[in-house]
Amino acid sequence: MPRLISSNGKKVVSGQTKIAHVVSGGGMKSLFYQMGVAMCFENKRFRYQGGLLDSPTEKLLPRHQPGTNIIDMIVGSSAGSEFGIGPALGHSARDMYELFMSDELLKKRGFARGVWKYIDTKWDAVPQLVNFGKAIPKALGYDGNWRSLRKVFGHTFSPMDFIRSLNIESMTIKSPFVLTGLERRLDAFLRTDNVFEYKNDFRWLDCDFFVVTTPLNRTGRIVYSRRPFEANHRITYRNDLKISTAIAASSSLQCFHPLRATHFNGEEVDLVDGETRKTLSYKIAGDNGADLVFVSYTHVPFMYDPSRSIADHGMGHIDVQSLYLMIEEKILTSKESTEAKNKTYHKVKETFERAKRDHPGELEVICEVEKEIMEVMMIGMNMRPGIEYVFINPESTNQDFFFSPHMYMGQKYIEKMAKQGYEDAERVLKGYEFRFGLPKDELPFTYKSAEEKK
Repeated sequence: MPRLISSNGKKVVSGQTKIAHVVSGGGMKSLFYQMGVAMCFENKRFRYQGGLLDSPTEKLLPRHQPGTNIIDMIVGSSAGSEFGIGPALGHSARDMYELFMSDELLKKRGFARGVWKYIDTKWDAVPQLVNFGKAIPKALGYDGNWRSLRKVFGHTFSPMDFIRSLNIESMTIKSPFVLTGLERRLDAFLRTDNVFEYKNDFRWLDCDFFVVTTPLNRTGRIVYSRRPFEANHRITYRNDLKISTAIAASSSLQCFHPLRATHFNGEEVDLVDGETRKTLSYKIAGDNGADLVFVSYTHVPFMYDPSRSIADHGMGHIDVQSLYLMIEEKILTSKESTEAKNKTYHKVKETFERAKRDHPGELEVICEVEKEIMEVMMIGMNMRPGIEYVFINPESTNQDFFFSPHMYMGQKYIEKMAKQGYEDAERVLKGYEFRFGLPKDELPFTYKSAEEKK
């Protein structure tokens, strides 16, 4: 069944009843980029639903009438969750942008300019660092007499013994940095925003807000939202953690000490970055009822022309490019897997439709077999058909964006990143025609990536 294309060549999307925005991480660069993406959404007539409920609930928000323009689900990891709390509380993307552009507003809302102001020192790690420093001369053979260091220049010194000795020491070192500062400032923000501290709770939000985290000492992911406890396909859903704690935990990159979260029942768990296991969490949106899912991310490797190389820009950029190449492969594999499942589903569906037309006398039997087989396919492949995914990301040829730092909060930098997010979202959305208020066209699952050439 072909995709419906309008007279101006755009792909038509209509009849959606629940819209989600899935937001990936990537440091402050991603946070400000997502603000630009969201501002473009708002200018295209989409509206984020947010604010507070009159009473808490553990149920997902009901679907809207077909053809809605309301984004009432946000799935965030790392910096994506830091962005997501803004619209989840009812703030427009423009409000968020103006907040971070103003030192006065930041201070008033409990924030500050400067990444280090969100990071605390884990003081019990300092003695370990001191001991590691003392281990270096010892590994060189120093025994209290400087003459003993002569062995370094002689045949008795073994570089491998030196490395082995230091490695044993370094394996026990804790990171001296922890994101409790971010947790504390987010808590202050939520209290100034909501007046009552107890509303630092997912169940009070007038938006289905999902924060993805990775538990350090167990497999799978923990997703915090309004949903009560439930384990499903290596994902555990919980709602018994403060919003501020969940966001800080989701943002805890491996260079930070894991954030120890305490659930409302007193149970403790060490959590790290939400994208440790999976880069994009768009399946969470589909599993929870969304049928139009916008996915915005910044993990795009830069593609040089054949005559040049990122190797010329030093180790830091080589590491970033290598990480992005690995992430890109995971994203492409996930997309291809999901698309293959949906193509298979629709192919089987078309086969049954043809059987119904060709054998009208056996319609009842065919319908029974169809229902059973389609249910088995959906369960076995862990999928939901009929979801439209729209991917928004920088182009791989955008050199200026790739080489921009990830952790910076200057006004000009914020303006630049937000502008890029806006432009990329506008470029992708130009290929779509969203028919608000109209019934859904029965169309197959498709992808529209920002990497595709118009």
